[in-house]
Amino acid sequence: MRPLFSTTALLLAFCLFPAAAAELLRHQPAEPEYFPPRNEAIPVPTFRHNGGPLTVALDYLPALRHTWLLLDGNLLLIRDASGNEVLKLDLVRRGRFQLKYGKATQISLPLLDEIDRFPLRLVLDGGGARLEMEQRMWTQLPGPALPPGEYSITLARPENGIPGAFGRYRELTVSDTASPPARQPDYPERSAQFARLAEADRRLLADPAYDLNPAVAPAAFDRDNAGRAAIRIALDSLWKRLHIGQTANFDAYLADLEVEAARLAAPHVPAPAIPLTRDRSAGFLTPGDRDFHFGVIGWELGNYAPELALLGCDLVSDSVWPAQLITPEGGFNEEHYRSRTLPSLRRLAHYGIAVDMLVAPYTPPFLLQKHPEWSGSYAEKRLAGHGFLSASIIHPDYRALCRAYLGHLIPRLDRERNVAAICLDNEPGYEDYTPAMQARFRDFLRERYSGIGELNRSWGSAYPDYDAIALTRREALDREKKNRFYDWFLFTSGVGTAHLRFLHDDVKRHTQLPTHVKVLPWEFGHTWVKRDSKERKETELADGIDRFAIAGFTDLLGTDSYADKYSAEGEYAANTMYQSLYYDLVSGYDRRKALFDSEWHIAAIDARTPPEYIEMVMQQNVMHGLRAGTVWVMNPCVDAFDISGDVPLLIRYMQTAATIRKFAGAYRALAERPRPVALLYSPKSRRLFDDRAVHPLQRLHEASLFTGLGIRLLDERQLLAGDLDGIRAIISVDCLAPEAGTAEALRNFRRNGGTFARIGEFGGGPVPGELRYETTADQKQLQKILLDVADRAGVSPAIRVGKPDGSPVPGVEFHSVRQQSGSELLYVTNYSTKPQELTLHGVRRFRNLHTGETGGSRLTLPVQGTLLAAVER
Repeated sequence: MRPLFSTTALLLAFCLFPAAAAELLRHQPAEPEYFPPRNEAIPVPTFRHNGGPLTVALDYLPALRHTWLLLDGNLLLIRDASGNEVLKLDLVRRGRFQLKYGKATQISLPLLDEIDRFPLRLVLDGGGARLEMEQRMWTQLPGPALPPGEYSITLARPENGIPGAFGRYRELTVSDTASPPARQPDYPERSAQFARLAEADRRLLADPAYDLNPAVAPAAFDRDNAGRAAIRIALDSLWKRLHIGQTANFDAYLADLEVEAARLAAPHVPAPAIPLTRDRSAGFLTPGDRDFHFGVIGWELGNYAPELALLGCDLVSDSVWPAQLITPEGGFNEEHYRSRTLPSLRRLAHYGIAVDMLVAPYTPPFLLQKHPEWSGSYAEKRLAGHGFLSASIIHPDYRALCRAYLGHLIPRLDRERNVAAICLDNEPGYEDYTPAMQARFRDFLRERYSGIGELNRSWGSAYPDYDAIALTRREALDREKKNRFYDWFLFTSGVGTAHLRFLHDDVKRHTQLPTHVKVLPWEFGHTWVKRDSKERKETELADGIDRFAIAGFTDLLGTDSYADKYSAEGEYAANTMYQSLYYDLVSGYDRRKALFDSEWHIAAIDARTPPEYIEMVMQQNVMHGLRAGTVWVMNPCVDAFDISGDVPLLIRYMQTAATIRKFAGAYRALAERPRPVALLYSPKSRRLFDDRAVHPLQRLHEASLFTGLGIRLLDERQLLAGDLDGIRAIISVDCLAPEAGTAEALRNFRRNGGTFARIGEFGGGPVPGELRYETTADQKQLQKILLDVADRAGVSPAIRVGKPDGSPVPGVEFHSVRQQSGSELLYVTNYSTKPQELTLHGVRRFRNLHTGETGGSRLTLPVQGTLLAAVER
C-alpha cells in the first residue's frame, strides 16, 4: 500500500507541531478496573482547550488479550461545554475501533492479534481526527479543528443497557500537541485476497444499513437484517482466516458474501418476517416448554450477541475449565471469571440468548504434575484417562478437585438469569487401570460370580483366586475374550455412571438448573471410520458410558452427534439415517425428557455443505426427537466446521430454526407421533458380537424410515423393566446374546396380546406365537417384513408415500400423525440423489404449511426437499 503522507509533509508536520507539549489533563481513575457488575461510566475532570492541535492518550488494558473475543463497548467520549458529543471512540465487532468525529464515522480493520495493552492516541488537528496505536494509524476522519473551550471526557459510557468496554483504564492524558501522522497498520497477509476483502470491508461497513446494534432482541426473524448480520460475522471470520493462513474456499466464501450484499443493495420485496417466541416462563426444555431452541457452540460468544440476536438465535453452548478458575490451593480465580466468563454471559443475557454451560472438570496442570500416571501414552506408563480427560475418576484428589470447582462455579452461574442448563462432561470416556480400579473390579467380580471356578469357566482362564486378577489395557479391550470383555464393560459402565451421578448431585446442591452430558454417538459404532480399523476398535471400547443409565438421572438427554456427510453420489445424499437410529434410541429412553445435541455436527463447512442440506437435516433431527441443538461451531477458523464464514449457510440455518419454531406445534406433534412398532436393541449382543449384531439392526431401521411406520428403538433393559407404553409389535433381528430374562419378557408380551417377530437368530430360545423371517440384507424384503408385522399387529400406516403401486422409494422418508383435533399432518423429505415424483396414498388434498400452497395426491420433491403439510384423507 502506498504511504498516505509524503516525507515533505512529515517534515512540515514536525515544524508546525513541535514535540514539546503543554499537558492539559492527567487523570488516573481511582478504580481503574472496569468489569462486571459495573455498568456506569468512569468520570474524568474537565479540561480547557485553547485551540490548535490536541492529543488525547488513553492507556487501556483490554479484559481479554484475544482481540477477536472482545465485546462491543465505549472507550471514550468527548463533549463540549453544552453537552454536545464531539468525538466518540468505541470497541466494536470483535477487535475493531469505531471513531466518530462530527458527523463522520469510520470503522477500522480488525486487530487480529493477541494484545495485552492498548496505548491509544487520539489526535485532533486542522485536518480532522485520527486514532493511532503503537505508531500505526487505525482510523482517520476529516473535519475542522476543535474550537477553544471547556470539554469533558467520559470513559466507558454505557449505551442502551450495554456497559462500556471491559478492561482497565489506567491513565488518561490530554495535551495541546500533535505528532506526525502514523502509517497504516501492516498486515503480513497482504495479497490479492487481502485487497478484495479490505475493499469489501470498507465499502460495506461504511453503509449505515450495516450499523445494526439492536437495543433489545428483535421479536421476529427479518431476512434482510439476518443477511447483514451474517455478512458482519463473515467479514471478521474471513479476516481471521487470512491471518492464520487457512484460506481453503476463501474466494468462494467472499463471493457468496458479495452475492448476499448485492441482493440487499438491489431493490427487492422483503421476505415476510418470522415471529420469534421468547417466553421462558416454563423453564428451558421443561415439560411446559413447547418450543424448540437452536443456536451455536463456541467460546465467549457474547462478542457475537448483537448479530446472533438479529439472526434469531436463542441459545448458545459455552464452556469453562478448572485450569482457568481453580488455584492449586483450591481457591477461585475471580479475575478470570469477571473478565472473561461473566461479561460474555451478561452480554448474551441482554439480547435474550440463553447459555448452556459446559463445566467439564478437566484435570488442571497442577494436578497432572502430581499424577503423571494420568497422562502420556498407554504404551508407556499411563494408567488412567481417555479423550479429553486425564484422570482417575475414583481418586480422592480428583474428586476433591471436582467438589471445589463446582462448589465455586455453580452458585455463580446460578445467579445469572440466562444460564439455562449445565453440561456435566464433554465427550466423556473413563478408562482406568490403576491399582485402586483393579481392586474395585475384583470386588465386582466377587459379587457377579459364585467363585473363582465359575469365573474361570466363563473367561476360559485359570486364576488361582480373585486377588490374582489385574487386567492390562490390552486384556481389558480384547473382544475375543467375550465374557471377560463384557464383564469389564459392565463394571466400567457402572463406575462411569456413578461418577456422572456424583457430578449431577454436586451441581444440584447449588442449583435447580437442568443437567445433561454431552456423550458421543458411538452406541452403534463410528459412521466415519472404516469398520475394521484400529481407530474404531479403540474408540468404541468399554469407556464407562451407559446412555440408558445416564438418561435415568440427568434432566435432559444430552449428546454430541453427526450428520454432516453430504454427497451428490451414491444412493443417499445424506448420512442422516445413522443419526436417526441413534436419536430414536436415546430419545426413547425417557420420552418425557428433551433431547439436546449441544455439539451438533450437521455441516462440514469447508466441504461446502449446501444450505438445502442443513435445512433438511434440521427437520430430520426434529422428526427423530431433537428439541434443542447448538451447531458446531462459531469460532473463526477453529476447524473446517466453522460456520461463521459461510453467509448462505448461516442464514439458512437460522431461518430454518425460526421456521421450525414458528410451526413448533406441528413439528412437536409429528415428533411425538405414536410409535407402536419397536426394534429390539440388545447392548449385550452389540458388545459381544459387534458388527454381526449392529449391521442387521442398522439395515432394518434404515428400511423402516421409508415405510411410514411409527418406529422406536427398544433397549432390552426397557423391555425387562416393562417400559412398553403404546408398543404393539416388537421385532428382533439377529439378537445373538440377549440378557437373561429377555426371552421371558417377550413371552409375557405375547401373552398380553403383543406381536413378536424375529428376523434371523434369537439367542433367547423360542417365543410361542412368534413370527419368523429369514435373515436378509435386501431393503425391499426388509420393508415387506416390517409392513407384514405391522399389518398383523393392526398398526399399518394410514398414509403411504412412494411409487404409484404403493411401494417405498429409497431415500424418501415420511411420517404422519392424527392430532386430537382430528386434523392430520404429514412430513416428507427426499435425501435420495435425484428428484422424486411421489404418490401420496390415502391423501385427497394437502396444504404446505410453510408456503400455503395446496396440492392433491401427487408431489414432486427435489433433492433435499421437504414438505410439512396439513392433509385431508
